[in-house]
Amino acid sequence: MRRVAKVHLKSLSKYRSTRNHMIPKKTKEGNDEFTERTWKELAHYDDKGFMMIPSVAFKKSVMTMAAIEKEKVKDKGNQEWGRRFKTGLRVANNLRLPFKRETLKCDTFPMKRKDGNAVVVKFPVAEKWEGCVEFHLYDSVITDKIFERYVREAGVRVGVGQGRPENGGENGCWEVEKIVWSTDEE
Repeated sequence: MRRVAKVHLKSLSKYRSTRNHMIPKKTKEGNDEFTERTWKELAHYDDKGFMMIPSVAFKKSVMTMAAIEKEKVKDKGNQEWGRRFKTGLRVANNLRLPFKRETLKCDTFPMKRKDGNAVVVKFPVAEKWEGCVEFHLYDSVITDKIFERYVREAGVRVGVGQGRPENGGENGCWEVEKIVWSTDEE
């Protein structure tokens, strides 16, 4: 039986998007010109043109949190929660943000490339964000209590997007405002 957790999230820090757009540079286009022309393409957009955080980002965040902890599942030998979340968790929706391509803001800062040269980079940014993410749990071993703990911890210790805590940053963090549970039977 599938259980559904509608998790209402509220940002603790800004979200920076880093979609790989694969847009080639134009002939004789410098790094600054390329960045200025393409930075909005680093965001994910829904079919109405709103910036969004992809569902997979939330799945990976919770799954990573469970894997980091290396906590054993009670009465399951050496099995850890990370494996259970990897196969027993799905996220049903992208999180739409209230920003359209035309009104996006960006973070601008210098960054060193692999060749040692400094370039100015721009990332689409949502300073404040919130919404509901619908998690589907297909593994009956994952209890409501375990899920709630990992989704809360993922929000402050793993995060989503560019510069998240998992990678040593502070962006993409959230707090859980509430969780509403339901099942297929309801």
